[in-house]
Amino acid sequence: MALEFVESEKEKRMLKTEQKEIWRCCDRSCKGRCHTANGVLMKLPSQHSHAACTSQLETTRVRSTIKRRAEETEEPARVIHKQLYQKTETIKRNIRRYRQLLPPQINNNLPAELENTTNGRPFLRHDIDFQLFAAAEDLQFFSGCIVWFADGTFKVSPAEYTQLYTIHGTRDGINIQCVFVLLPNKTENIYTALLMKLKEIEPRLQPHTVITDFEKAAMNAFTSVFQPQLHGCHIHFGQNIWRKVQEYGYAWRYNTEPEYVMHIQMLVSLAFPAPNCPLRIVRSEMSAPNCPAPNCPRTSDMDDTIHAGLGNNNPIFSRTGHL
Repeated sequence: MALEFVESEKEKRMLKTEQKEIWRCCDRSCKGRCHTANGVLMKLPSQHSHAACTSQLETTRVRSTIKRRAEETEEPARVIHKQLYQKTETIKRNIRRYRQLLPPQINNNLPAELENTTNGRPFLRHDIDFQLFAAAEDLQFFSGCIVWFADGTFKVSPAEYTQLYTIHGTRDGINIQCVFVLLPNKTENIYTALLMKLKEIEPRLQPHTVITDFEKAAMNAFTSVFQPQLHGCHIHFGQNIWRKVQEYGYAWRYNTEPEYVMHIQMLVSLAFPAPNCPLRIVRSEMSAPNCPAPNCPRTSDMDDTIHAGLGNNNPIFSRTGHL
């Protein structure tokens, strides 16, 4: 019987016998094989000699998509890259969200030397659902602080936790990191539990002002437990403005139009006018004829929101001139 060959996508010969196609593992050192006929699996794959690599499969899929779209469409390379990158980011977000919904599996086997300070006094204050660390001297300092700074970082937290959350206290011009907490997620419930436990450990705590980023869950928790005056962190405010510029596709204008840069920076600078600054002055500057904002519907919506917020007698963040 004559042998029949067909060409693969890479223009290489494939043996076709008895209407079956024979496939081999992409790892050349592996002897895994399987048979198909008209797209139907006829013979289960033989055993592979190596562990599966799911990341390599996803890489192959992305490369195949790039190749197909490059051959079949006239889309610019940056458009193809952006769309594929967005899919990857969506997958990452979904993974993080699914993990946050799972019951936390926390390893509480903390080395003994980390449970106490170098002078032998307690440092670990709580280790159920989350781990809270605070030295006695820092708590004493913290109890006299009416201004707090709170923020989380993710890169340095252990694998079983989502973030390391720190709270700073400021008094007499001195800023000290007083509380360190390993949190399993970023939900309002976990922030509330943290603050309630902190209040239980040190009942004298009563902040008048808390400066934080714009994370709604943390803001709600602080308001629920301590009822302080909330202020937004100016660094995070600027970062959020820049993210929106990128999200709406105006980074190219920011990089090429100095006038556009100036007006975006005006938005960031809205934190600095004094509380008694006449609103008409701010409106006049933001509505100047040469301001590029009116040319963009999304920016116009944001401009209306800002103007409405400046006249709000009960804003989420107090209007201050020092942020």
